[in-house]
Amino acid sequence: MYLLMIAKLIEDGEKSPIPLSTLAAKLGVKPVSASQMIRKIEALGYVLYQPYKGVALTPTGEQIAYSVLRSRRIWEVFLVDNLNFSTTEAREFACQLEHNTTDEFVSRLSHFLGDPETSPNGKPIPKARGTKISFEWIPLNKLKIGQQAEVMQIKAATPTRSFLIAEGIFPGAVIAIECIGSEGALLIEVQGHLVHLTSDTANTIRVRIKSKEDRINLNRKELRSPQQAEVIS
Repeated sequence: MYLLMIAKLIEDGEKSPIPLSTLAAKLGVKPVSASQMIRKIEALGYVLYQPYKGVALTPTGEQIAYSVLRSRRIWEVFLVDNLNFSTTEAREFACQLEHNTTDEFVSRLSHFLGDPETSPNGKPIPKARGTKISFEWIPLNKLKIGQQAEVMQIKAATPTRSFLIAEGIFPGAVIAIECIGSEGALLIEVQGHLVHLTSDTANTIRVRIKSKEDRINLNRKELRSPQQAEVIS
């Protein structure tokens, strides 16, 4: 649990080492409890604790954390795309399935799914051998008129997320910039209709620019629905 949370915090933009107070708050435990557990994990060689700075994953810790995240997120893709689970349900079941899944099984399941790069929630799927994957994700409001991009992640409050999902803007959706206002407002095209976004709202949407050669996985796009994408984290 501790290794995964450290990896997730770094993935979400926190700089390593992670302050113990931040880690404890995310885990819902007292700082003293987090400190005691980190000491035990450090003795195993999975983390490195720096007094007054925080905790960082060692290479061994990274491998363990990203291997688990890879397994869970590939299971999430399978459950959402093939069994029509919601993203919330998929995440819960994936945590259970991961405990009894070997690396070989994960590799075969990934291949079966077309080696997806992101989970249904837009989280990056680490590569094999527990190595993290990085993308050149940029805020939507950095695009120019005419550019197309795939939505990778949304970092917004629940009301804004709900609005975006209702408009067809969720991880996996492909959008195109139609117009840019003088104050940064955007008019975008998504799933055949136009949507107006303020600059602040557009800044919460992380996208990956699509090249002419890049093609969206149509099977995943058709199977994923706004209802399945109701939880974006």
